[in-house]
Amino acid sequence: MASRHTADVSCVCGQSSSKKVITKEEWEKKLSEVKIRKEDMNKLVMNFLVTEGYVEAAEKFQMESGTQRIPFYFWQWFG
Repeated sequence: MASRHTADVSCVCGQSSSKKVITKEEWEKKLSEVKIRKEDMNKLVMNFLVTEGYVEAAEKFQMESGTQRIPFYFWQWFG
């Protein structure tokens, strides 16, 4: 008998929050319906690398992906 995969999905609405348990299949269906542009994903990755202090990785990612340069003051904070 196959096990059923579930995921907790939290929704914060104002001051209260609620949880709904969905199956892996439901999650994958919802995820497949979301369209993210490559440029937006690259900016998200770049933001993560810089804010988490991975400056060297961010510099390499910038060269490889052509993602727009993060303002200089960011490099000072995390470099």
